[in-house]
Amino acid sequence: MITASILTKPLFMKSILLSILSGILMCLPAFIKAQVGLPYYSGFDNTAERAGWQIYRLGENALANWSLATVGGFSPTSNIGHDYAPSTGAVLADDWYVSPGFLIPAGGSLDSVRYFFSGFSVPADDDTIGIYLLTGSQNPANATSITLLADFRGDSYQADATYRLLSPRSLDPTQETAYIAVRYRNAQVSSRWLTVRFDNVAMSGTTTAVIPVEGRLNISVFPNPCLDIINILHSNEGGEIMLYDYSGKEIYRVRMINGHTITSLPVEKLEPGLYQISLRQNGHIDTEAFIKN
Repeated sequence: MITASILTKPLFMKSILLSILSGILMCLPAFIKAQVGLPYYSGFDNTAERAGWQIYRLGENALANWSLATVGGFSPTSNIGHDYAPSTGAVLADDWYVSPGFLIPAGGSLDSVRYFFSGFSVPADDDTIGIYLLTGSQNPANATSITLLADFRGDSYQADATYRLLSPRSLDPTQETAYIAVRYRNAQVSSRWLTVRFDNVAMSGTTTAVIPVEGRLNISVFPNPCLDIINILHSNEGGEIMLYDYSGKEIYRVRMINGHTITSLPVEKLEPGLYQISLRQNGHIDTEAFIKN
């Protein structure tokens, strides 16, 4: 005789497996959404560029915190900033503004950051205005590793209300999800006037080897990031070069000159951000992304 408990056991196990699978599938979209592709650029100017950034407070909940400002950015229209909390009695602010996650199994680069400092104070030994690479978790308290990329103390903190460009910083390879974090640690936040702004964050990944693919043109663009001119290195067979913004809108289209292997395009009038070069030759199209600072 077969009992009811034996009959229902497979159905029970199937129900458990379906529940587990459903939970995994529900988590996948959030995990995928939390990561961004490289190269990546954010000027904090729209919803897409602000997506995925999070604030973490490891000190007191002082009056001042990271915030989005629509004035005073290096490029229109927004930037992120942190001020002190005058005469509130608060002591330690340790606030982090952390990017969405990205993957750099072969390493990468923090290509540029614009930074601006003002106020009547400078960071003391127990303060930190810095940029870090986190791995494993977006929350610095749970990160597997925290690597300092730029420390704005001493002569590096110039409170002259002038935007400066951070030189590129290499990012070590990791198999974990990585994050760029900007930290404001002020050990006397109610009296030590440290006002900071950051804008135009650009990152890229590293390719350890180029595997030729039949039909690909393997163009390269430089410098990347660029300010006023972007150069496209290509074969000498002629063809067309198209320049697109991040939304896919075509900005330039030029014919290449036979016998020339470099074509230069002016970009000084373009807004800072991520752009794409497409090259059409002999029925094939190849593309390369670049960042305009």
